[in-house]
Amino acid sequence: MIAFILKRCLVQRCSLIIVAPKRNFCMNNHIVYNDVISKLNLSKASSKEHKVGVVFDIDGVLVRGSKIIPCAKAAINKLNKFNVPLIYLTNGGCETEDQKARSLSQQLGIEVGSHQVVLSHSPLRILCHLHDKHVAVCGQGNVADIAKMCGFSKVSHIDDICNHFPELDVNDRSKRHSLPKPSSQLFSPPEAILLMGEPINWERSLQILLDLLLTSGQPKKLYSSKGYLPIVAINTDFLWMSEATNPRLGHGGFLLCLEALFLKYYGKPLQYTAVLGKPNIFTYRYTEGIMLNLVTRMFGDGATVKTIYGVGDNIDTDIYGANLYNNYLKALQGSNIVTDALHPTNNKGPRRMKSILVKTGVSNYTGNESNDLNHLHRDTVYRPELVIPTHICEDVLHAVDTILNEEQIC
Repeated sequence: MIAFILKRCLVQRCSLIIVAPKRNFCMNNHIVYNDVISKLNLSKASSKEHKVGVVFDIDGVLVRGSKIIPCAKAAINKLNKFNVPLIYLTNGGCETEDQKARSLSQQLGIEVGSHQVVLSHSPLRILCHLHDKHVAVCGQGNVADIAKMCGFSKVSHIDDICNHFPELDVNDRSKRHSLPKPSSQLFSPPEAILLMGEPINWERSLQILLDLLLTSGQPKKLYSSKGYLPIVAINTDFLWMSEATNPRLGHGGFLLCLEALFLKYYGKPLQYTAVLGKPNIFTYRYTEGIMLNLVTRMFGDGATVKTIYGVGDNIDTDIYGANLYNNYLKALQGSNIVTDALHPTNNKGPRRMKSILVKTGVSNYTGNESNDLNHLHRDTVYRPELVIPTHICEDVLHAVDTILNEEQIC
């Protein structure tokens, strides 16, 4: 059966994760069943089977940097008016779901709950087999605290490694003759690595990561070719859209550098333990679970969604991911395999996922371009038909109108 699914879906080479999580899902403060009651004014629906749920990307769909896309608020208000369940799924990270919900609420002037937000690192909460390991995290902001909130009990940042071994970071020539004193605290070697987002200082982080990978977490030792630490990559976006005219390099660009350097040193490709974020299937399985939580919250126990629409601006992440997940759902129809990563007994998941591309972000795809060029991560099997959206819309409001018309919601 698994071979059949792989043939039909062609999922990521490294990360088709069929997880049967514990009942508490290792969620560590993440709100799933017992959310604080939201201030959203959501009425109960008479039918337990809701027709549609919507998943919005954020950057390039609702905002560009600090600027709001003008029709974003109207689009969300229209969905709320018709009680359409809405999840915000972004490859962004380096903040908590609550922080992202608050910043979106302030930007858009609309109440957004943390229970509606899925970030690139959110599925870490159910990678329980790694939670008891000492992990080194790479990324900017409070990523160490976020890793702890996701269930990891012992966390060190790349900066902590540098504090213990200041001689590792000498790309800055001014440091070479006056190295700071090493930390006096006892050093505990990391047992795994979490790449949680692009760091501020790329060359520093690349060097330390290679040191950790090739010495089994003990950078005083010589490099070895006898294996390396488990490593999880979170968010493989090569490009993302901010306020600049052209897209900016994302975490996928940083991963590309790390992979090239590792191959040069080690002679073999870097193999990830898991890859999270769009377009990876595991992230969509996790999001399906969050959607079910929201639908249950809105319409009561036993409520389900038949169709999920994914709205995004990037054909290599949003569109490819939604279409890939649609293939996954189709491949499993009629089987007893549960697609929902959070609810192992839920056998009434969505039947399909449709993709909508908006023209306000990364991609200017019209349907007439060659599909030969792609910015997918190395470990994502490229299928050109999966970058073709179900619908192409001018903006997010046009996308919402398209959904409501297609589903005959009025």
